[in-house]
Amino acid sequence: MPDGAKKMGELHFTLRFIYTKGSGDKIYQYTQRMLPNPTYTNPMSMYQIDSLRNQVVRHIAMRLARVEPPLRREVVESMLSGRVPVWSIWRAKANFQRMMKCLKFFKTTLIWLDDLCQWKNSTTTIVMFAVFSVFVYYSEIVIPSFFAFLFFKALRNYFKRPRDILCLEANLSQVEYVNTLDWQEELDMFPSSTPFEDLRLRCDRLRAIGYRIEETVGDLATQLERFHAIFSWRDRRATLIFTLFCLVAWIVFYLVPFRFFFFLFGTYLMRSPIKISSYSPTNTSKRIQEVTFER
Repeated sequence: MPDGAKKMGELHFTLRFIYTKGSGDKIYQYTQRMLPNPTYTNPMSMYQIDSLRNQVVRHIAMRLARVEPPLRREVVESMLSGRVPVWSIWRAKANFQRMMKCLKFFKTTLIWLDDLCQWKNSTTTIVMFAVFSVFVYYSEIVIPSFFAFLFFKALRNYFKRPRDILCLEANLSQVEYVNTLDWQEELDMFPSSTPFEDLRLRCDRLRAIGYRIEETVGDLATQLERFHAIFSWRDRRATLIFTLFCLVAWIVFYLVPFRFFFFLFGTYLMRSPIKISSYSPTNTSKRIQEVTFER
């Protein structure tokens, strides 16, 4: 459809795997590599991997074409990514959404730390500052506490484990918001057979995305060049200041324990917010008039 894909129904497949060996052998299989050892000792090149993938896709497509109802080869190639490796903005959006979904925990943690430093809940901030002080004083319990946190988190998630059938999440790839140009790009073959106008729109969109990536890489390269240039003595004052700073930091960090600096850093982050009254010229003039009248 011009405004995106329309959901007409769902198709669920249920697979059941039965392992006939004992529990000890089953646990042993989890400690082994997923692929055979020659895959890691003598890895294949990208051309060999692409050739092997195409052969597998061709074989699966031939078998599924003989079933009822038959499945077209284009569908199998799209599902197994067996086509020629070309750019697809649909897959790029899907991969980005997958990555952001996995990083959601870190985003939640940063929001929680920001609320902690802003004293949104004074009781929670005071308790966490006390826990932070204990961790700084007893630094040897930090790593055991981290693994204990992971253990209790996995134990808590055991009672919230999904019990429904695992199925494809259609909203992850934003398939309902794909426009006509995205569908043409996804179903286009290599080399392209799209009209010139559509190719120009696609090229302009790709150039806009490439510009954002180029700008990000350029900013990163600028910062790395600045870091390397500070050692080259091209700007003698900057390099001298940096060298003296490294000397002072070397002496200070050698004489003062690191846990003291870490405690000061945590205390600075979780300091109580100071509310400064806003300056108002009207209030200031009224105060001057009141003082003059009293005199």
